[in-house]
Amino acid sequence: MKKKILVAMLAMMIMASSVACGNTDTDKGPLKAGEESSEAAFEIKEDSADEASSEASVEEAVEAASEASSEEATEVTADAAAGYVDGQAYINENFNLKFNVDSDMTFADEQAVADLNNAAGDFTNDTIKKYVDEGKVMIVAYAADDTMLKSFNVALQSVGSIVSTLVDEETVLNASSTSVVEILEQQGFENVTTEIDKVKFMGEEHSSLLISAKIQGIDYYERVCCLVDNGYVMSLTTGGLTKEDVTHLFENAEKLN
Repeated sequence: MKKKILVAMLAMMIMASSVACGNTDTDKGPLKAGEESSEAAFEIKEDSADEASSEASVEEAVEAASEASSEEATEVTADAAAGYVDGQAYINENFNLKFNVDSDMTFADEQAVADLNNAAGDFTNDTIKKYVDEGKVMIVAYAADDTMLKSFNVALQSVGSIVSTLVDEETVLNASSTSVVEILEQQGFENVTTEIDKVKFMGEEHSSLLISAKIQGIDYYERVCCLVDNGYVMSLTTGGLTKEDVTHLFENAEKLN
């Protein structure tokens, strides 16, 4: 049960990130700070015969992670986990990531990021980071071209140090796929389909959720990858008119060291 809850929680972030990339209507925010979706339904399939042993394994993982975290002195704050923008790149030292966007894309300023989170005008980066540390899903970076159809965003959530021992990237991506379809259809997208494939990201092969859809008769794609480290999970989503648009941005991402 605990594993199911954790996977569902992480899948919520992928939905928020996907809707942010797909949201071309400035009157509709993709999510509201602190708001919980009543529309999302997650189904993590697990054989009943294995459920008891799986639950026991989760309990052991939780205990082991708790012991490990108590021995480690390193504590990462939302300020560090949120990363920052440097020119045409999103930098996140916590995740050892440099994500380069195309020259025709521009990163949103603080107010625009606040608007993406559907927040009030006095909503600041500090407020976003406060919400992250409270366990809420927040968009912390966003970039797009002039058409708003080629985009990149980063969603972040604090989930505690046990998560990386309980779930993997592909499990979270699979858990979110059905609900992503439903949410994008509610935003006006048609023929929405998803598949899990592999993409080169930071020089390594990562599982990725590839989303295909149509908006006003135009083909539209999104690609999602997620990373978990130091008690935070980050969802990175690219949006564009071709598969190449959403793939090459991940391929251009690199490790800081």
